Amino acid sequence: MKEKYDQEEFYCPKLGHHLTFKYCRSENLGLPCARIIKCCGDKIPIQSFLYTNYSGAEVQQIFKGPGTKINSILRVVQRVNKDDN
Repeated sequence: MKEKYDQEEFYCPKLGHHLTFKYCRSENLGLPCARIIKCCGDKIPIQSFLYTNYSGAEVQQIFKGPGTKINSILRVVQRVNKDDN
């Protein structure tokens, strides 16, 4: 169940403040942040969580990396457009 740890809070070094796990597991266009193991791994069994809730292809996508700066900007625009609809 993906929502199991949603209320747990973690410090996000990317954004500079605390967030709930719900954000961490969905901030990458619906997939977890690539830093999820580093940020949440001491409180949650992340690897087990990932392989229980996501396909192997999705896990690879999570850790694929952000790519170029323009790709990062396009992902943010896609997320904003998705949230507006």
